[in-house]
Amino acid sequence: MMLRTIVLLLSVISGCSGVSFEYKVELITPGGSPFFANSTPSVTIVSAVGCSQQLNITYFPDSSGKLPDTVNIYRTDSNFSITAAAGLIPNTDAKAQNLICCSHYPLDRNIELQKIPKFQSSTCLGGEYNLNYFDFFQCSLFTVDTIKNTKVAAFYFIPPAGSDITNNGMVSFRVQPILDSRPGNPLIVNIEIRQCNACILKGEGLNAFAKRFYTHWLQVFSSNPEIDRNPNQIMENSVIRLGPLYSVRTGDTLMSLATKFGVTVNQLLFWNQFLRSTASYASDGSIQLSQSISPGQLLCILPKTCYNSFGGAQPIFSQREVTQGFGGSAGVPYQILNGTSPL
Repeated sequence: MMLRTIVLLLSVISGCSGVSFEYKVELITPGGSPFFANSTPSVTIVSAVGCSQQLNITYFPDSSGKLPDTVNIYRTDSNFSITAAAGLIPNTDAKAQNLICCSHYPLDRNIELQKIPKFQSSTCLGGEYNLNYFDFFQCSLFTVDTIKNTKVAAFYFIPPAGSDITNNGMVSFRVQPILDSRPGNPLIVNIEIRQCNACILKGEGLNAFAKRFYTHWLQVFSSNPEIDRNPNQIMENSVIRLGPLYSVRTGDTLMSLATKFGVTVNQLLFWNQFLRSTASYASDGSIQLSQSISPGQLLCILPKTCYNSFGGAQPIFSQREVTQGFGGSAGVPYQILNGTSPL
């Protein structure tokens, strides 16, 4: 599918420094119609953990015919430029590997990567413990190139695991051209990383998408009333809501929530990866999962509202806890309560 672009912004802003450039901002997508935003010095992008997206800012010559010498990105609260790409391989052929590494927590990412035959001997950058996956910019690349008398700054990013619950899922930074050591007019970029959301992969319909998250496509469809086309023809990289967020109440545990909503502890861990990184272990090796949630905490829970989501039996753990080494993936064998569905 040929790439098209969503033109988000075309703006000319007079900066107090006297350096001002006309520019346009484009969100590179696999398809869709152009969307024109209003002419303001900021843009907001909706995303989710594991979504692969690219933002291009194209600068045109100023009134004297000069292009920016370079373009930098800065955190909105400082003048220190951001160093990106600590967790990404700067190679277009490594897209699949980057997606896996950035979508999982450090303890899981090499295991998940090596499940893919061609990556059996590969590892993610940064080591299992050294890479701070809560830092959004660890999973981003920023390049600046001169193309046909324009300066193009390309920001490629994959929101990493944990970024959806850090700072309420909001990331803000500014993109600023530099000419003769003088900063030019800034563009503020806001990225909203939504919890309990995910992106459609290439060639994936809503049914395959739902199976990837261990739920039913009708449940996902009902959570996205804005879907106005064939569920199997949704544009690649579209951000899809998996389901509702549940606010933890006093006395809730993962076991009680699994029973209440007709799902498994495995699924709760899969939909809320951050719970695995906070679990504590008892002396007998069991994971004390009930200690991992607190009142007011938001969890992604996809209630079993479609009977055939799991077949004829409702899978749920009948033990008080999950044995260490199990329960961390939605794909491990389930235990069946009384062999039948309690619903």
